[in-house]
Amino acid sequence: MAGGEGGKSGERGDELRAAAWELYGLPPSDFIAARNARASAATKSGDRALAARIRSLVKPTVAVWAVGALVRHRADDIDALLDLGERMREASDPDTGVDRDALRTLGRDRQRMLAHLADEARTLGGELGAAVSPSAALDVEQTLQAALGDPRAAAVVRSGLLTRTLAPAGFGEVDLEGALPDALDAQVLDGLPEHSADRPLRAVPRPAAEGATTGSGPGKSRSTKDGLAKDGLAKDGLAKDGSADAGPTKADRAAADRAARRERERAEAARDAEETRQDAEDAANEVAALDLRADELRDRREHLADELRELKQRIEELTDQLGDTTSEAAFLRRKRAAAQRTADAARRAADRARARLDRLDD
Repeated sequence: MAGGEGGKSGERGDELRAAAWELYGLPPSDFIAARNARASAATKSGDRALAARIRSLVKPTVAVWAVGALVRHRADDIDALLDLGERMREASDPDTGVDRDALRTLGRDRQRMLAHLADEARTLGGELGAAVSPSAALDVEQTLQAALGDPRAAAVVRSGLLTRTLAPAGFGEVDLEGALPDALDAQVLDGLPEHSADRPLRAVPRPAAEGATTGSGPGKSRSTKDGLAKDGLAKDGLAKDGSADAGPTKADRAAADRAARRERERAEAARDAEETRQDAEDAANEVAALDLRADELRDRREHLADELRELKQRIEELTDQLGDTTSEAAFLRRKRAAAQRTADAARRAADRARARLDRLDD
């Protein structure tokens, strides 16, 4: 019985995901009607639980829809961007050492790809009937940037089922609360770690002392043993039978721990410094983009103001012409009426003249 219920639940989840994929691919203006139609169809088929879940799907904003449109229609570009994010995380991993040169190169690629995808979002909006404003394009760019730093956020974006925009968190954990339909978050994030930063750091070996090896046991060099004996340290480094000590001393372990901690702190500091530099570069680029947009809007406003002044002047001219035309039309109507009266009088005079002529002929 339990297996049957589980199978039915799984099928329902697949049906919900298929419905959500279809609905979130529609322009936002078509979402509500299409969602209600799908829910009604599920109700008629007898699956009220599925119908309720479909009705719970929230209408996406234009920016959220645009991210999904990129996933559906620019999948190669999205894959390339998210792969870039994985390489950036690897280059900033303190376990393997921070690669500053790689981060600089990848950072430039990131800016170029984000700008390209923001432009593509606006293009797709025009093609698919959902205009993407400059502010919505910035939200798209911010969401994609968030996906670069967190593999869970990348999975949410790649699913095409995003329900809200995301905020970047460097290489930290992105807040994904409410970023997916409630019934689908487990499907999308299944198998992913809670956060990539949670994995433990590997120990960093202590550098070997000059003139000695750090190994122990049978592989330890004779020069090390001789050195210990020569310095009068045999009682600390040798067992009672004169053989090398089988393991590191407490002082060795403490020194190794300190060296590992220093290395981790140095790597973390280098990563933080690089992230801060990139954040500052991102902020500067965003300010520059906003300044450029502000300049464009200012120029557009001035152009429209000039057009408005010209139109007002033209309206005044036409109003004057209309007044003149109205006056002239009234004058012509009066003149026509006078001419009509003259013509009527002339016709009556002509009629009287013909009547007199007729009488004379008789």
